[in-house]
Amino acid sequence: MHRSSLSSRRPSLHRPRRQIIYIWSSLFAITRMMGISSAFSYTLNRCCRNHPISTAYISKLCMSSTPTSSNTSNTINSSDNNKDLFQKRSDILRANSKLSLAPMMEYTDRHFRHLVRLVSDKTLLYTEMVAGNAIAHEREAALPSSSSSLSCSSLLDAASSAEGVVAEFDPSYLLRFLGQGHNPEGASVLQLGGSDPDQLFIASKTVYEFNQMARMQQQQQQQQNAASQTCSEGEGQCDAATKNDKYSSDFGHFLTHDLKPGQAELMRWEDDGSIVQDYAVRVGLPPNLVPTIKAYVKDMGLLDIMTNMLYDDPLSPGEAKWFSFQSPYQKEMIAGGSSTDPIRNFTWNVERPDKKWKSDMHWFNTADELSHEEGLRVLAKGGFDQVLQGIGEKMGLDTLNVDSFGFVAVSNCDRGFIHTDWEDVDGRAFNFLIGIDSPDDAGPELIVEGDRKGEIYYGSNAGILVGDGTRHGTRECDHRAYRGVRITCSIYLSDVTSDNLEILAGDTTSIFPPTGKTAADWVWTQRGRHWSKEGGHSLVGDVGRKPYNVEDFMEGCKQQLCIRDSEGGYRNKCMKTCKVFMDDEDYKPGKERREVYGY
Repeated sequence: MHRSSLSSRRPSLHRPRRQIIYIWSSLFAITRMMGISSAFSYTLNRCCRNHPISTAYISKLCMSSTPTSSNTSNTINSSDNNKDLFQKRSDILRANSKLSLAPMMEYTDRHFRHLVRLVSDKTLLYTEMVAGNAIAHEREAALPSSSSSLSCSSLLDAASSAEGVVAEFDPSYLLRFLGQGHNPEGASVLQLGGSDPDQLFIASKTVYEFNQMARMQQQQQQQQNAASQTCSEGEGQCDAATKNDKYSSDFGHFLTHDLKPGQAELMRWEDDGSIVQDYAVRVGLPPNLVPTIKAYVKDMGLLDIMTNMLYDDPLSPGEAKWFSFQSPYQKEMIAGGSSTDPIRNFTWNVERPDKKWKSDMHWFNTADELSHEEGLRVLAKGGFDQVLQGIGEKMGLDTLNVDSFGFVAVSNCDRGFIHTDWEDVDGRAFNFLIGIDSPDDAGPELIVEGDRKGEIYYGSNAGILVGDGTRHGTRECDHRAYRGVRITCSIYLSDVTSDNLEILAGDTTSIFPPTGKTAADWVWTQRGRHWSKEGGHSLVGDVGRKPYNVEDFMEGCKQQLCIRDSEGGYRNKCMKTCKVFMDDEDYKPGKERREVYGY
């Protein structure tokens, strides 16, 4: 896995939705004022003569096949709708031009403009100066490598193929320049700067295409909202009708009985009741589990980071970063006067999987033993012991322990990557998935595959267990129009034996625990820790792992280099210095965790 150093970031002042409502008329006015209108018109005409600005992607979104007509004149000839939009936005600019807020570099960003809008919705706002060549560069990165020339290729065409299969189209970096806030900005002008007419044209064309995509997405949402209102609320069918509309005829469906906390049942097909797969299981959740997990990540600050990274500062595929946090539980104790212990800092890692995942998915995982132990306390508070007992008894296991604790966040998935998390582990290792947050009316969230593919909602009262050889993947989605994020909690569980130890220790899904001999030794100290068929083990009464000696494997290790390591190799060689594992003196094996940590 490729990982990079932690870079500085500016936190969001709010959690806005994505609204790409751009002032196209002002962009053209800007190009004219800059004295490049001739080059602008010529370049647009040159491109559109043989390759009109396409709405193929939007047509698919709106289930329409009406393309934009080709433009062969020497001027910009818009459709009637575009002319109306042009005139409407020109009128808005004129009506709000008495008072203008001057553009200020590093000040009039979208957060500041949102703040100004709370004071007045009649002021004409200008963005920071955005370099046209920067947008052109990111546009090129978003287009598939097979695209034609940069100026004549279309983001709208690149977003879908002729067969309707989504291509390698990733606009996440463009959104850093073009994303707006929670509400439409009203009278705002996007400033483009540069000296190359062709680059400025490409940047303007990019904004235009994003504008077209957003308009069509909004129309689609309005149509869906109108359709959902036609169902019979009096007969209590409205929610069911809306939910069923989200299901695709290309997928099978599963039986989803109401389950008691800890009740586990093998997943079955809805049509014939047959078992989907031997290690695909639905498990009832304790009522406090999801609220406890969600409150924890919110209080820690991770919830906002998930949204900000997807929309404001996304990683490149294969890239990773590090974050340092403090326990909200410990801070609460210190604030209440019940603890005088020094504040403990622990590390989380975030990485974006490679391009085969066809999404903007980011993985957030605990990155050292202290953050792992903190995650176990969250699960203990949420009643996860009931889940462990239900799984252990249903699957006929000897013991269970929690291997890792993390989250998956995604706003757009073009095609779910069907995969397995575990194979050849004798049915004794699992990934337990819990839906933490999902946009309203978001549709099914998970694909599970047996002899065919099926789709399912997580729901609030059940989680999905996928084990040995269970093929699954994220269901296609696109929540970007409203800055939505789908968040799933991923909890790895195992019944550790000498036969599966090597496979468990070789897992590379998350940064912690590290792989290899060191990981094998640590995993072995965890066996049977959280549930046993003989009884006497639980998260609530957890007495920790067995003793474990942590050491550095090279001389001259420096703590400040631990989070700058892009591949994890430095941390693996300097485990003591980087505090990947805790010293037994601090860990206190054999002592109850709630006594060690105070919560």
